[in-house]
Amino acid sequence: MGCREQRLDQAHCGNLMTSGADHETTHVVGNHVVLIAQDDRDLPCSLEVTVHLDGRRLPSYEEPGWRPLGYGVVDHLFCWWSARRLVSLLTDATPLLLDQLDAGEDILLVFRAQNRWLFVCETSLRLVRDTEEVSRLDFPDVILEAYFDGPELLVRDASNVVTRTMITSHSLELIE
Repeated sequence: MGCREQRLDQAHCGNLMTSGADHETTHVVGNHVVLIAQDDRDLPCSLEVTVHLDGRRLPSYEEPGWRPLGYGVVDHLFCWWSARRLVSLLTDATPLLLDQLDAGEDILLVFRAQNRWLFVCETSLRLVRDTEEVSRLDFPDVILEAYFDGPELLVRDASNVVTRTMITSHSLELIE
């Protein structure tokens, strides 16, 4: 099974074809503006993502195109994630602080918890400090949703089983 290139007709898209971006999203982070431009021409094979901070172009990334991008903001930290990568941008840092973490499994959601990243992946939760995975919980079925209820993270899988978990000072733990 291959990927066919699908290009939008310029007559129907105005200046989208000339800008190179199929669509853009704008995020206000404190006093800063983060613009994410996406070139969707090679979906679902790949997606080109270009980041701009306060009008300044930052790096571009070639990402897997089978999942939509996700976004998050914590204080002055803006992050976006694709199916396999998290990119974080500290908007108030001088020099600019732009980090990335790759995952070997599809990323559904990302949370920031106690200076660590919590990845909710297709079949696992992964707690990452700096670039090291420090704890992991695997699930027998595909995760459909996850959300915090106070200090507990509730995870619902495709079998409609809800699992309660908690982030401790060192790891992820199941709550019985």
